Amino acid sequence: MNKRGLNLWLLLTVLVVSTACMEQKVLVTGHVYNKTEDLAENLKVKLHRDKEIKPNRQYKRTVVQSDGTFQMKAKPNRSYILEINGEQGSGRVFLPAESLQEEVEVTYPVTENIVILHTNDQHFDLNHEDEFARKLEEIRAKYDDVFLFEAGDVFVRHAHRWVVNDGLAKDTAWYGERALYMIQKMNELGYDVMTLGNHELAYMNDYTRIALEAARFPVLAANIEISTDKLPQPDPFTVLNTTTKRRIAVLGLATDNAGREGVQELDLTETVDKYKTLKDFSDVYLVLSHLGLEKDFLLAEDYPLFDAVIGGHSHDLLEEAVIENSVLIAHAGGNPHFVSDEHPVYLGKVELTLENGKITEKKGKVLEIGTKSAAEIKMPERGLCAHRGAMETHPENTIPAFREAVKAGAHMVEFDVQLTKDNELVVMHDATVDRTTNGTGKVSELTLAEIKNLDAGSWKSPEFKGLQVPTFREVLDEMPVNVWLNIHLKGAGKAPQMIAKILKEENRLHQAFLACGAEAAKQAHGVVPEIMICNMDRQEASFDYVNGTIEMDADFIQLRGAITPEFAEYAKILKENGVRINYYGTDSPDEIKMLFDYGIDFPLANDIITNISVAKEAGIEPVKPVFP
Repeated sequence: MNKRGLNLWLLLTVLVVSTACMEQKVLVTGHVYNKTEDLAENLKVKLHRDKEIKPNRQYKRTVVQSDGTFQMKAKPNRSYILEINGEQGSGRVFLPAESLQEEVEVTYPVTENIVILHTNDQHFDLNHEDEFARKLEEIRAKYDDVFLFEAGDVFVRHAHRWVVNDGLAKDTAWYGERALYMIQKMNELGYDVMTLGNHELAYMNDYTRIALEAARFPVLAANIEISTDKLPQPDPFTVLNTTTKRRIAVLGLATDNAGREGVQELDLTETVDKYKTLKDFSDVYLVLSHLGLEKDFLLAEDYPLFDAVIGGHSHDLLEEAVIENSVLIAHAGGNPHFVSDEHPVYLGKVELTLENGKITEKKGKVLEIGTKSAAEIKMPERGLCAHRGAMETHPENTIPAFREAVKAGAHMVEFDVQLTKDNELVVMHDATVDRTTNGTGKVSELTLAEIKNLDAGSWKSPEFKGLQVPTFREVLDEMPVNVWLNIHLKGAGKAPQMIAKILKEENRLHQAFLACGAEAAKQAHGVVPEIMICNMDRQEASFDYVNGTIEMDADFIQLRGAITPEFAEYAKILKENGVRINYYGTDSPDEIKMLFDYGIDFPLANDIITNISVAKEAGIEPVKPVFP
């Protein structure tokens, strides 16, 4: 081939390759719902490869148009991180490769959620393994960023407690096998990090070291120095990354009370001060502590730079995490120092909400695994129903209203569910968003993204500014398993079937019922025959309504109107036919007492916080919530 021919061939090759590359690119399109006062066109959008984000690197970028839309090209078959920059900071969204050609809908400021699951003081016990693994899988499927922590004392150091189900004491060889088994199981379950406990520091021959070295996750203890070959030297900290490359710094702190040779516990204050700078290059700074609850509180008092302390050692069970000096403290109980099939399994769940990379909310609770089936859970026989949550003190039908109702000890929680334009289930009472948000329009004519962009809290009080309208699943996630769920169906469409299916998927059929008419009940029963129904076809108190409910074979009735002595007659007939009785609605203590006297099971109250004491005076204790 002559020189001219070679040049022509090279030119054609370049053109073919360039054309191929151009054809391979996909157009990423999206819409930013801007909740700030800044103009949409002042927002800038970048696309990062999901492997790394470097401050000075040039990335694909564009500006948001005045209507909130944007578009940019990207290579297919790659995952990206979408970053939106504005005056209120930088928000990120993970874009998996398979979703690049779908329109991206995102609200600015951008909300990201991080879930920390945690255990502590397992002490050679790992019951209900299958159920525990299923729960992990379930939570990991719901959130993009889920991490699993262990706060120490996986092993047992006391030889006289190496027993299984009250059998004969085992020997050190059993200790070695059990220690290795525990670490291997933790590997299988996907633990991300562990802090050493005092039972690990009290090493047994080479067995402890062999087991810990098998860990496929970092083992931490910043305040422990090892100078023996019987233990591996722990790392002081580790840094975990979310799908959007938010950095989570985890500092490990341990307690040594065995005094084994070659194990030295360093000064706690000096250690923490040494690692304070971790805060400077992390988005979230956590302590994984084996110090005990009392010392964790002292740590929070002295070091508010920590976002949370997730701890163990003292075996304290904090069913709900507490906030001390702005630091969240979470402990998940633990087991006694021996193996028994009778021990429950506790799994702590801490949720951190970030807005443009800054933590705006943190909460935690403890889930109990493998204790009771849905059929075994004892539901309240009587009590108060929190109408739209704690709506007297909080914005109705919002997550804070529901949390407060559960915290108060409500026996039943009522909320309203309807479909959006794009067939998503949201919790709102009115047909329009006008009264309880800063927007206008019918729920059925707005998309979920449009509704999520609204402020559902400011109308009640400035302290609730920025609250979102929750989805049905978001509300279910907040509900304990031992409180009745009074789900009032609003609007038309496929909501009855959708709600019924979700309740079955989420194992809520033992506690949830649809408050609806006969037609909607028929639709729901068509997909889930066992779903419970509250007859809402005729709500005025009358014998026709009572008899119609019995003929309908409904599970609940909801009376309303003037409270008369006839209510006692209604109650007698209904209870003979197995129908539970609600009443809408009153906040009068005298009327609530009268309703209980007449045999009404669950009066609906707006002010659940005040009126829970009325139920208590009637001999009905507040519910102690049990979370799934």
